[in-house]
Amino acid sequence: MEKISPLLVQKPWAGDFLGRFYKSKYTDIGEAWLLSTIREGESELSGRKLSEVLGGPLKFVVKIIDAKEPLSVQVHPNDEWAAKLENSKGKTECWLILDSKPGAGVYLGLKDGVKPADFEARLKKNESVETDMNFFETKRGDFIVVPAGTIHAIGGGVTLLEVQQASGITYRLWDWGRPGRELHHEKGLKVSNYERRFEIRRSLLGNSPQALLKHADFECYYNETHGDGWFIDLKTFDVSRGHTAPANDYIFVR
Repeated sequence: MEKISPLLVQKPWAGDFLGRFYKSKYTDIGEAWLLSTIREGESELSGRKLSEVLGGPLKFVVKIIDAKEPLSVQVHPNDEWAAKLENSKGKTECWLILDSKPGAGVYLGLKDGVKPADFEARLKKNESVETDMNFFETKRGDFIVVPAGTIHAIGGGVTLLEVQQASGITYRLWDWGRPGRELHHEKGLKVSNYERRFEIRRSLLGNSPQALLKHADFECYYNETHGDGWFIDLKTFDVSRGHTAPANDYIFVR
């Protein structure tokens, strides 16, 4: 099987790793969509859209994200809200940290004691909400589950693999003062869930094979195969489909 060609996406917060890795003429590649059939952008195989080759869409998207600066503070709707507001699926996602600079990490949910009403008021005045959020330093091998409705941001200095539901919906709440990018306060605050539901597992890589996340739309495993599915080689980022693992360090998604 020929290699799937990822969709390379330019971002204002991008590092230079993905541009160099894929030998792109652009230096601001923030995302490589390894497996995608959503309307916002598709991977390709032999010059054809992946959905055409497969005869239909996938229920998940797999990306590599490389951030030099922090991504926006954002939230994704669950299935119920996404259907109501966008006629779409929601977006629960999970992250496997591939690289993390010293002191880098991710923002997940509000700190204990921060009132949602105060957080929302600061957003509407375009004030910083960085200190309202929990910050967790990350290291290579950490695995994080971000349920739909969780307010979050990937920090600068982090490179990760993301597996998510097949949805392109992101509501930006605050963008660190960067000009020119639309914010989505009304919808974003409507779909936000302030309960602490995220999960962090430390130092995954090199451990025994294990299930990572079993969601209604996809299942994700580390070094463990379950029937027919997709393999992502964690060294080369090559993607293959089948029953037999192509490498000793991989993510399996079906």
